Amino acid sequence: STQSTWGYYIAYRQKMGLSGSTFDLKDYPKVLEEIRMMKEPSDPSSLKKYQQWANDLINVEEYEKGLHLWRALEEKAKEAILNRELFDSVIAIEIGKITEATGEYKESIRYFKKCVAIREKIDSGKPLNIAQACNWLSRSLFEYGEYDEALKICLKGKEIREKNSAEKSLLWSSYSLLADIYRLQDKYSEALKTLVQMIPLTTDWNTVTIDSSNVGAFFVLGKTFLQNTLFSTGIKLLRRTTGYQIEKKGKSHLMTIEMRIELGIGESKENEEAALETLRAALSDMDSKEYPNHPIRGIGLLEMGSLQCKYGEEESGRNNIKLAFKILKATTGPTNVYYQRAAKIMKKIKEQIAKKCIRLYLSLIHI
Repeated sequence: STQSTWGYYIAYRQKMGLSGSTFDLKDYPKVLEEIRMMKEPSDPSSLKKYQQWANDLINVEEYEKGLHLWRALEEKAKEAILNRELFDSVIAIEIGKITEATGEYKESIRYFKKCVAIREKIDSGKPLNIAQACNWLSRSLFEYGEYDEALKICLKGKEIREKNSAEKSLLWSSYSLLADIYRLQDKYSEALKTLVQMIPLTTDWNTVTIDSSNVGAFFVLGKTFLQNTLFSTGIKLLRRTTGYQIEKKGKSHLMTIEMRIELGIGESKENEEAALETLRAALSDMDSKEYPNHPIRGIGLLEMGSLQCKYGEEESGRNNIKLAFKILKATTGPTNVYYQRAAKIMKKIKEQIAKKCIRLYLSLIHI
């Protein structure tokens, strides 16, 4: 339930020595009313507590409530006479983050582009703010499948962070995203070259400390190793980072499910039966979510369906592939690698069905 998920999140924050949540879920209606009654906003710092509340809601996957909160602030910001553009940039990035999390990439791209444009105009003296917006925009472009544009924006943000001595966690974020883009463009040497700037290849993968600042980079490195013949090390990293994510957010969190699906894809290179079970379990946990058309589900169904067709579950496999194709076609762009893979498999399925129909027709006319 939502309340138990909320309790899990608060317990984790306390375990990690972080402060507790700034409000309880039952106070949500009061928060919305407080926004509606707010006088004409003039100081963007007045949004900070709402920003923290929205982040808490995102962390327990209450995306609809978080989005509703920021939509209310978006309406309120229209009343601002002073600092209007600054209000708009803060709100745009928060709505962009929520819509990106729920797989609405077209919408998140629209908001992040708006944020980048505003920050380039008003934050020339704060380049790290521009880099932050670039990183979010690049990630949504990447998820949608616009890899060339994502690469260009990501490099821009990374260079800004490097020139301005950004903190290590921000550099981890830039490098891991850049490496993931290279990976899906089949530029594995570039991906590794990017990651070794932060992670020496001499690292002991059994003992290295994984935390919230580097888990993404280690996960991308694991995926890159899988595609670069270093299978055992790649799987080891995927399992360690996925385990960390399960401990942090629970096994049913969307971000954790995405990692579990990627782990299943990795396992399929060595043990297809184990991979099928990993994918089944991840998708089963995702079935309880409110986002049946999330592209992550589409990717999982595509991989599971392909394996089912190999293991005597042909009808279920084909149905899952068809559903995956439908989801990915609706949520990603034509250059997305998973959509393209789904399209190729669907073409083969249609060809196989056509051949069966022809054989059946020929057998009938000879009766």
